[in-house]
Amino acid sequence: MQIKELKKQLELNPQIQVGIINHTASSFCLVQIRNAEEVKFLTGWRGQHRVFRSLDEATEELARHGIKPAFLTNYEPFYEGLNTRPLSFSF
Repeated sequence: MQIKELKKQLELNPQIQVGIINHTASSFCLVQIRNAEEVKFLTGWRGQHRVFRSLDEATEELARHGIKPAFLTNYEPFYEGLNTRPLSFSF
């Protein structure tokens, strides 16, 4: 889902949760979009996952479009996988 589509979806359905997945072994982040049980990721114009180089870069891009993420999830590939307890944050 591209950022323009995400903004439209958020206007239609405020229950959609936007979060950032942070990879603990690196500084790379993805933006995750949850709508009930459906999970999507923010994509670029080519349809590939949009990868951010830092948490700051991801939050700044979302804030520039008026989107405030609801949760932060750490990804730990060698230990637990996706953290099942998202951390709420605001900026």
